[in-house]
Amino acid sequence: MRTLGMIIALAAILQIPLVSGIDDTGNASRAKHISYRILQDGDFQSFIKNWDDKKYPALYALIRTPAQWDAIFHPAAVMGQNRPFGPDAKIYENEQIIIVAHVIPAPDANLTVYNVRQVVADNEVLVLYYRFNNPENAASFTIKSHLAVVIPKSGYKRIVFIENGRQTGILDLASGQWSVPAMELSSKEQ
Repeated sequence: MRTLGMIIALAAILQIPLVSGIDDTGNASRAKHISYRILQDGDFQSFIKNWDDKKYPALYALIRTPAQWDAIFHPAAVMGQNRPFGPDAKIYENEQIIIVAHVIPAPDANLTVYNVRQVVADNEVLVLYYRFNNPENAASFTIKSHLAVVIPKSGYKRIVFIENGRQTGILDLASGQWSVPAMELSSKEQ
């Protein structure tokens, strides 16, 4: 119990919100770590579509179908490249993809923009803890940078995004919300 108390104290000092499965007395309930892997920027020939980044500084999504991938990403054919435009449709049989994206100044090649700290679940709520390192350079152009986290398929009702120790977004999957802002599926895919 002393160790858990130290973890809670450290979380408070570092301003790391605890998953809702740990109450203010330090009792852990159903919170568990979720295995994940990261899709790299160069895995696919595609880029994030435009959105109103003034109104929505970050884009959040849970992709569970090829149609949802296509609503977020635009294919980018490049001569001499032989990479797919998106994941094979079979991925969605057992996995789903969490997306976080920001419009940022073009970063220095050595900067890691996103770092996943942990992915945890409590009952039907999944929480993604990550670091976002916004470049502070004076680049003459911006890019849409994204994080793509692949997790096992599960029936979560909500996803909470904790960026740099602060809650910055929620997807209310129970109400049918799969992206913020709402991205349009093509009419043939709805």
